[in-house]
Amino acid sequence: MGSIIDSEEGKAYLKSRVRQQNRLIRSIAVSFAAFALVAGVFVYVISGISGGADNREMQYLTDAVNRAAVSCYAIEGRYPPNVDYITQHYGVVVDSARYVVSYQLFASNIPPNVQVIENGAENTGVTLP
Repeated sequence: MGSIIDSEEGKAYLKSRVRQQNRLIRSIAVSFAAFALVAGVFVYVISGISGGADNREMQYLTDAVNRAAVSCYAIEGRYPPNVDYITQHYGVVVDSARYVVSYQLFASNIPPNVQVIENGAENTGVTLP
């Protein structure tokens, strides 16, 4: 008397089980790949949004320092000597943990060169004094 594996019905059953398992493994692999793709796209989009927000914040800070410098010139007849003067007298708030403000004043009657640099930014090409 032979075992169930030796019979034709047993072999057909085993083949169908192997096919079912292969389909299950393939469907799990495809689902995992689709999930990984969606997660990757999500992370990419979120990082792009946050990077754009950082650039806007740096631009807003640059504009605020420039506006305060022009206001100081209009009120006092000279541009402020440094960023500390602007923060103390004109209400500009600089998050020094995130940004470094490069404020280069050539003369009191010439507008300063203002650049905002992200703290820890590598290879910005800007040399700070």
